[in-house]
Amino acid sequence: LEVRQPVLHREAADGAGVVERGIQWLVDPTKADFVGRAPIMAQLEDTASGRLLGLSWAGDDLPEGAQVLAGDTVVGTLVVKEYSPGMARWLGLAMVDRDLASPGLTFDLRADGHYAEATTLSSPYVLPASWSIPIL
Repeated sequence: LEVRQPVLHREAADGAGVVERGIQWLVDPTKADFVGRAPIMAQLEDTASGRLLGLSWAGDDLPEGAQVLAGDTVVGTLVVKEYSPGMARWLGLAMVDRDLASPGLTFDLRADGHYAEATTLSSPYVLPASWSIPIL
């Protein structure tokens, strides 16, 4: 999760497109023609579907499926989570309302009596040292 390399079978429900999963950066929609361009363009224009968003929190190990709340309003669901020893925090991906899929926001996570305050993240969460080494 730290470098936001997608693990597709864990990250979204069946039928979710690349935009909803938050991996549209893997394709170039400005390219004139490629297989799958029309569905991707339709997904970019779709304002009703949710978006997968990165989260970080300290404290409780919340289960996948935990509610994501803005105040008292449920705005999403935790889809996947892993503990990051390097960041000493939990990292997760949540499917949230499209209008709230933005880094730097604070949400509450709740499930089965557990609670955490989470901050939304921009990908990647950690830049690997190898990304700064020029390839000759």
